[in-house]
Amino acid sequence: MRSLLLLGCLAIGLAACDDTGASLQITGTRAHRAVDKRVVVEVDLLASESLGGNIGTYCTRVTFAGQAAPAEQCSADLEDGDTKTVRLVSESDRIFDGAPITVRVRHGNVDVGSTLAAPR
Repeated sequence: MRSLLLLGCLAIGLAACDDTGASLQITGTRAHRAVDKRVVVEVDLLASESLGGNIGTYCTRVTFAGQAAPAEQCSADLEDGDTKTVRLVSESDRIFDGAPITVRVRHGNVDVGSTLAAPR
């Protein structure tokens, strides 16, 4: 009987670890050209975690039209209330003005994003 109780408590504890109440919001996005004509995208993030701790791993991805592979950065450096600006840069300086840029932020099974146009 004790072993069943222990297994039940362990299962509840593991289920609680999967749902920590953590979330991540995109609060702003911007794009500009660097001196070398590559496109720089800045993504502003706001972290929330119901227990006040670390939100876990998240990934920020920017897809530039005409670039084979997206730029991506993953981290686990945010805690409840933290803000951060992630900067990702295109590999090419040949992304034309107005080309679509897709921004995605993935945290757990939530994937949110927005689109921008490449600047002049």
